[in-house]
Amino acid sequence: MSDSFATYVSGQADLYAALRQVAAQGAELPAVMQALCAGDSVAQQTAKRLQAVDQGLLRAVMRRGRGLDATQAEAAVRAYLSKISPALLLHPIWLKPRPPPC
Repeated sequence: MSDSFATYVSGQADLYAALRQVAAQGAELPAVMQALCAGDSVAQQTAKRLQAVDQGLLRAVMRRGRGLDATQAEAAVRAYLSKISPALLLHPIWLKPRPPPC
């Protein structure tokens, strides 16, 4: 079964969409990676592309594909962020008071 998932993911331009799709069908990241590594040259190149990405991000992408939150703490983080107001990191020049022209 993981071979068919690897075949689907192999060579895809949008790997995140492909991972969400196979995760929705029950695939697990380690099994997909193992099948890609054992596949043809295109599959192995796809595995290298995926290995270059943070594995936590890939797990989050696959969790979303299963209809779950990206992380277990996502709801708590969203609730916290909704209560605070962000501060500007940089103050644009136009926000500074301008000196009089003369």
